[in-house]
Amino acid sequence: MDPKKETVAAYDAYADRFDAEYERHMRRYNLMHADAFAEALPGRSVLDVGAGPGNHAAYFASKGLDVLCGDLSLGMVDLCRRKGLSAIPLDLESFGLPERFDGIWANACLLHLPKTSMPAVLERFVRHLEPRGILGCAVKEGVGERIEAEDEYPGVRRRFSYFADDEFRALLLPHFDLERFERTPTRSGKAVFLKYVARMRPS
Repeated sequence: MDPKKETVAAYDAYADRFDAEYERHMRRYNLMHADAFAEALPGRSVLDVGAGPGNHAAYFASKGLDVLCGDLSLGMVDLCRRKGLSAIPLDLESFGLPERFDGIWANACLLHLPKTSMPAVLERFVRHLEPRGILGCAVKEGVGERIEAEDEYPGVRRRFSYFADDEFRALLLPHFDLERFERTPTRSGKAVFLKYVARMRPS
């Protein structure tokens, strides 16, 4: 199966389980990152790409932000809508929307893309951000890219790309000025997330 379809199928198969696990991880490790992103926004509109079950989107909505969720997994889109969130199917590598946003939140979704796609995806984010808009994102620290099976999710596999900090900064800095960086454990505790809050440079 195509790696993208295989990854989407994994999220569809375990949507409710991911929802519960992501909520716990968000509450334990991600609120400082989410708050820093929200506080840096020049306005209230947020596009949450790779939104998953909408845990962060619901948190942002509770803070008064206007959030649109997008995900390639229809199971995840359904979960977002069941939480009362606006949600659409969205492919990170090809999406195009008529509006611009004050912020794009891309938490733990870029790590599912092939590394060769990353420059074009970041340029797509720039086209969808208002001037001086904010990007919040998190990728996994490491080397290489591969398809992985995990014992806790039998029968499915997902694609992962891993980045060194300097490697990912080199992708960001042509378009963004870094405002905040931190490292935190992943949900499994077996890896580390590299987390960035960055502001789009003036054109």
